[in-house]
Amino acid sequence: TLTPLDSSHIYQSTSTGRFPPNPVYNFTEEEYQLKMEKREETARNSSNEELSKRVIEPRQPCQTIVTTGRFFRNPSVAEYVRRAADGVCQGCHEPAPFVSKTTGEPFLEIHHIKSLADGGADIIENTTALCPNCHRERHYGQ
Repeated sequence: TLTPLDSSHIYQSTSTGRFPPNPVYNFTEEEYQLKMEKREETARNSSNEELSKRVIEPRQPCQTIVTTGRFFRNPSVAEYVRRAADGVCQGCHEPAPFVSKTTGEPFLEIHHIKSLADGGADIIENTTALCPNCHRERHYGQ
């Protein structure tokens, strides 16, 4: 079982009560993803005792600058697909889970069936409006 943490151990230096300035690292998106995947795998493969020791170590997260490429997408395609979905997820067919603070409309995310990175087109026929859970499932589910 995991031991409850005493919050006084979190983010405190034992000598000064604070941390030195954070180091800053520069990574590409791919390098960052690989490093995070390795760290997540280490955590998954750790015993509860090892995890308990790691979470109470006084350690401040370092700042990371990630350089990544982005695709310019056609906002009219996204808006068309959102309107056609009429507030209903095209994956699970349930109503959108909440209303967007920005638009006041039901919140659905636009997913490219064949990703732009894999040569997919930014067209209506290659997009679908999904709730956040279905969108994550499409990217990370089996």
